[in-house]
Amino acid sequence: MKGIILGYHSHNIFGVEYENNDHVAFSKDLELISAARGEIISLMSLV
Repeated sequence: MKGIILGYHSHNIFGVEYENNDHVAFSKDLELISAARGEIISLMSLV
């Protein structure tokens, strides 16, 4: 089984665009993964 681990920090909040807001980037990345039929699970579920 292969997987990708995403890690985000909430410190980068200098605007409302993908490039300058980690919360926006995280949300958009989750949408892209879902659209590509990727399965999103928590670290706890993986362990």
